[in-house]
Amino acid sequence: MAEQECRDTGTPVWTSSSEVWFEDGNIILVAGDEGFRVFRGILAKQSPVFAGMFKLPPPSPRRQVYEGCPVVVMPDAALDMRHFLAALHDLESMKSLCAPKLLDSEANCAISGILQLSAKYEVTRLLTALCDALEVLLPASYGDFRNAYQSLQNVPTGDLFLLANALRLTDSVGKKLLVPILLLCAHQPLSQIIDGAALGDPNNAIIELDAPVKRAVLLGRGKLHKMAFSHTLHHIRALDGNGMFCHQGQKACSASRYAILRTLMDGKEPDGFVSPFPEVFGYAVDLLNAEKYPGPLCGTCAYEKVMHTQVALMQNGQQYVWERLPEIFGVTP
Repeated sequence: MAEQECRDTGTPVWTSSSEVWFEDGNIILVAGDEGFRVFRGILAKQSPVFAGMFKLPPPSPRRQVYEGCPVVVMPDAALDMRHFLAALHDLESMKSLCAPKLLDSEANCAISGILQLSAKYEVTRLLTALCDALEVLLPASYGDFRNAYQSLQNVPTGDLFLLANALRLTDSVGKKLLVPILLLCAHQPLSQIIDGAALGDPNNAIIELDAPVKRAVLLGRGKLHKMAFSHTLHHIRALDGNGMFCHQGQKACSASRYAILRTLMDGKEPDGFVSPFPEVFGYAVDLLNAEKYPGPLCGTCAYEKVMHTQVALMQNGQQYVWERLPEIFGVTP
């Protein structure tokens, strides 16, 4: 970036952006130490906040001007403003950030910045376009989410937190994406949910969930755990008592069935959290593979649990819980 000067003081106070600087632009926005020469008309048309701001009288007769363009100092971070203005003037550049690049921490940072400033300055068109593009990775249906998770499981926890914080600010436009991102956050280690987690960038900056997001995740996590046993895995839990015994009366088989129950009750996280989505978040593979049971099962029990009852009831339960995720996380319609 080349260093520039403002006419009113002659002192270099910012540098022109190498990425968002239109020579025929008619206004300069300065965020941090970076100046962006853009088009006032485009800003005003897309954002009622900018339109209102441009109608205000100059704050001082000695306002900053550079090359005939008024200079407006903004309170936002330079990096966020750079991505936001680039997307505002070129929608295709924004779309290129989305799937499958959600695995890229640099793209995650750009997406989060665009979401935050689009919401702040009420640029609904840009916000809607970005949320629509992200829906490929954060879909509304359980089946699509299960398929998308193959990519999402590689996203660093800090990146998920950053995106969750940004989506919370988007109100109704991004609400369809907030539920799946909260679900992903709820399946992170409890210590990271409380204390924060590192981004996937080289600096390993720690990102904490904003207080409202953290509250929704922690409360929702407890509800998810309860629903795992009340709706997804209830058929296994119900094997206690008379139902726990092998249909053929084999003691070894009954002991194995009970061990399966205990494995679930102990949970898969250090804090004992059990997910109601075992097919997505990991441990269903062990339960559905008869070779990995903690002991022998007779043919009748193996057929009942692996081939029919467990699979059908588990899948029905997962769909039931998925449909209630907005209520679980307190995301109102």
